[in-house]
Amino acid sequence: MWGLLAERSSTKVLLSIEIGVGGVVFLAFFWLLRVGMIGTLGVGTVYMLVGIYGFLFGGIYPLLSIIWAEFFGRTSLGSIQGIVNPFKLTANATGPIFGALCFDFFGSYTVPFLTFSILYFISAAIALSVKTPRPPQLHY
Repeated sequence: MWGLLAERSSTKVLLSIEIGVGGVVFLAFFWLLRVGMIGTLGVGTVYMLVGIYGFLFGGIYPLLSIIWAEFFGRTSLGSIQGIVNPFKLTANATGPIFGALCFDFFGSYTVPFLTFSILYFISAAIALSVKTPRPPQLHY
């Protein structure tokens, strides 16, 4: 589905919406846990938020591949992913450690949830504002 949407609209706008809505869902999930909604309504809401988040997350990697191809050309995808993946995997691995350390120091998950939510919104703004590079001019 994300591929079809990318064919019909701007991939930068799609990625920005995806990341921004992901940040809203992340905050809603945190608020739901913070307020302590228990019972059928709370469990149903958690399942709904997790489903939305999974749907959004499923589009990030295809859209990133499309954007990298638009920016750097298809022949560079392997090189770009080879450079980016160690940083991406390191960030993914340090997120839970950061959350655990915050819980140990502060006694709650408020700091990591708010930090990650802010990072979502900053990332959405960056994704929307980045400009597609133009090929360099060759001067003979």
